Amino acid sequence: MIDPEDALGITDEPTTIPIERGKIREFALACFDANPEYTQAPVPPIPPTYLTVRSFWMTASTSPLARVGLDLRRLLHGGEEYVFQFDVRTWGWVHVFVGLVILAAALALFTGATWARVIGVVVAAVAMLVGFAWLPWYPLWAILFIVTSASVIWALTAHGRDIAT
Repeated sequence: MIDPEDALGITDEPTTIPIERGKIREFALACFDANPEYTQAPVPPIPPTYLTVRSFWMTASTSPLARVGLDLRRLLHGGEEYVFQFDVRTWGWVHVFVGLVILAAALALFTGATWARVIGVVVAAVAMLVGFAWLPWYPLWAILFIVTSASVIWALTAHGRDIAT
């Protein structure tokens, strides 16, 4: 196996990889992606993870992984895993329901309803936690999200009684 320091900066000539469009359809179906762009279009686009998986189909002489000394027979691709796995239709309905509750609370804020402020604070607190979770990937947007959520919490807790009177 090659020393990882020696593998840094290894480049290769640009290559063209012929891709049979039926394989893209098979790949999309195997990933449970029923998007008609992948399954029915005459010239389907290539899904983002297709080329990563494609590299595992290459032979030892053509694989960039083999070029850096990885024994392809000993390589295990664990695949992409997600913490949560939901049926997207169910998850969509959950979003619609929660969105309607938030909309009702937002409209009720204009009347000074305490329950609406409580819902607003809870939603902003959850949004703030989501912002912290996204910090490693999108720091600027996550900080903006956190600051906005904190501002909403402040506004809902500092004001509100003055509207009710």
